[in-house]
Amino acid sequence: MIALGPRQEDERRPYVGESLVEPAALFMQEIGLGDYLNSTQMTKHGLSSNHKIKPGDPLDRRYSVHAPHRLYHTAWQLNRPKVDGALRARAEELGARLVTGRMHDCEIGTAATGHQAHARGGERDVTFSCRWLIDTTGRTRRIGKKVTTCTRPQARQRSCFWFRLADFEPFLPHIAMSMRRLLAYDLWETTHHFLGHGYWIWGIPLATECHQRLVSIGITFRSDIFPHPCAASKTFSTKNIRRWRRWSAPAKCSTHQRVSRVPLLG
Repeated sequence: MIALGPRQEDERRPYVGESLVEPAALFMQEIGLGDYLNSTQMTKHGLSSNHKIKPGDPLDRRYSVHAPHRLYHTAWQLNRPKVDGALRARAEELGARLVTGRMHDCEIGTAATGHQAHARGGERDVTFSCRWLIDTTGRTRRIGKKVTTCTRPQARQRSCFWFRLADFEPFLPHIAMSMRRLLAYDLWETTHHFLGHGYWIWGIPLATECHQRLVSIGITFRSDIFPHPCAASKTFSTKNIRRWRRWSAPAKCSTHQRVSRVPLLG
């Protein structure tokens, strides 16, 4: 196995993916990282879905909350820089070869011929032949651009934003929740999903050395229902953030934290 990429200290792209799903958590345990994750990362008790009782009333804070009563498997909310370092070290212990560089092109073959990845490391180019090729270049989409087509909209319209809030006051005490039964775990330790007319909001509780009360928030919405154009964080904050009233009170006492070098993705 070859893992190709920049050194962790040289990575400047935003970390995407802060919440493990259960199959990934089981894989992490299988390769020997279970004890590390249990001792250093926040526990994740699955997902919770929150549906507004009166979708047409932004001031109504009543929600029908749906979550499993008990979980057979738990996962973790990740402090990605720390976990990435531990994962790289464990992969190297298991025999993976870590190569510093970036893939600048690839050739997608068949099961019989395999694939090729063309990389640049330092001042030299190198080509790797492989049976399996996994693209982790994110929005660069080296493989995606080879096998699919994408038509960009003419107008620069973002309908998805992602940011973090530090020193965040948990919102559960500020909403009225209707649940079929009590849960066998702390509801705050879930990935929270708020679903309404034309929008979806998710909130992921996190913790770092600097912030024990950190939350990662993503908002996606239909631009035909929320017609105000949003192409930057300032526009989004002034025009749309107050539409989602459930966040307004906790957000007043919170501070915005940059996600790597890119505070918003969309």
